[in-house]
Amino acid sequence: MNLKLKFTLLLCLLVSVVLISCISVIYLLYANTRKEAYTNRLWSKVWGTYQHEFKIDSLPARVQDQVERYPAGYFADVYVIGVDSTGSIFYRNPDSLFVKRPSSQLLDEIKRRPSFEFEDGERENVGIYFKDQNCIFIASGWDLNGKGRLEKLRLIMGGVLLGGIVLAAFAAFVYANQAIKPLVKLGNQMDSISANNLKERINVGDSYEELKLIVSNFNDMLDRLDKSFETQKSFVHHASHELRTPLASMLSQTESALRRDLDNGDFNKVLLSLKEDQQNMIDLTNSLLTLSQYERITHNKEWNVIRLDEILYEAIAFVKKSFADINITVDFLTVPEDELSLSIHGSEPLLRSAFFNLLKNAYYYSDNKSVEVILAEDEHYITLSFLNTGQTLTETEQSRLFIPFFRGSNSQREKGFGLGLPIVNRIVNVHKGEITYSIQNGKNCFRVSFAK
Repeated sequence: MNLKLKFTLLLCLLVSVVLISCISVIYLLYANTRKEAYTNRLWSKVWGTYQHEFKIDSLPARVQDQVERYPAGYFADVYVIGVDSTGSIFYRNPDSLFVKRPSSQLLDEIKRRPSFEFEDGERENVGIYFKDQNCIFIASGWDLNGKGRLEKLRLIMGGVLLGGIVLAAFAAFVYANQAIKPLVKLGNQMDSISANNLKERINVGDSYEELKLIVSNFNDMLDRLDKSFETQKSFVHHASHELRTPLASMLSQTESALRRDLDNGDFNKVLLSLKEDQQNMIDLTNSLLTLSQYERITHNKEWNVIRLDEILYEAIAFVKKSFADINITVDFLTVPEDELSLSIHGSEPLLRSAFFNLLKNAYYYSDNKSVEVILAEDEHYITLSFLNTGQTLTETEQSRLFIPFFRGSNSQREKGFGLGLPIVNRIVNVHKGEITYSIQNGKNCFRVSFAK
């Protein structure tokens, strides 16, 4: 079932329920009013008969007011009977009326009440017990005109109900058609977007606020997808290029060796060169696998509380084993109040790997093999800054710093694949932190911030 039809049916159902409820209330109120008015007239008829039969000069004031308010008037097919204390009928109007004697149970019920109303099939009846004469008068009639009007009202209301539902269905269909138009337009625009035109964006103009929110979220999603596809294309392009370079070198060296007669010394040189290219391929493959693994890592609420300063010192010790000539200084801008001041929920291996990469990166691109680390903390954040002297990056290079395989102009003399910083960025993001690059007092500065 499409949305237009469903909306039309729901609106018709709602209108039908409202119409049926209103019409039912009106009909029931009219039916009760008719019955009350008719029984009041029968009541007046009974009192009028009693007054006439027993030659009563005047009725009680309360009764007289009621009789004047609801005069008996003309009745169709009405009769009145009087029953004495023995249960025998002593009065009939009309005289030719033949009616069976009322049951003792009915007579007792009338005596217990000032006025007793009851129905006998289609006929409505009112019985009154008069204590002064110890008798009962019963008026019975069939409200031909009232029930005829009630039947006519029922037909009119049925027609109104049917017409109202048809009109509501038409109005609902027209309104649904107008209301769904922006959604149809939105669907057509969405259908036209594919992987080949992710730059295209949806615009529904001056439409519903909810639809504008959907369009805004969808366009934001397209932005993220476009960025993701561009990153993926760049990743594949650079990965292919980086893999092709050592493979081409290995192929060239192998073909050259096959064309020449080489002695043992030449063979060793070729094998060493091939080994170096193979090692580069292994390093690149390992880096790609690491980046791929870290892309799948998510924040874990069950991580232990760890101290960042301890992880930093472990990373420093590991770096010094790999680079004996590195010079690292650590400064604390603020003195920690307690052992938890520099603590967060995190993964020790991941953060150790991130700090190791930042230290190694600062070492490679420093002009004096020195790295300065500054720790600072406030009420909400813990910040680690990694600084080194050397060639700084341009604004264009800074904007592409965390893209896989990107390498700045200061990296031409150093080996690498441009995967270290993307790995660090992913680890920091997993820990709900932030990493930024800036130039501080002429130095390269990578600042990593974690929420406490």
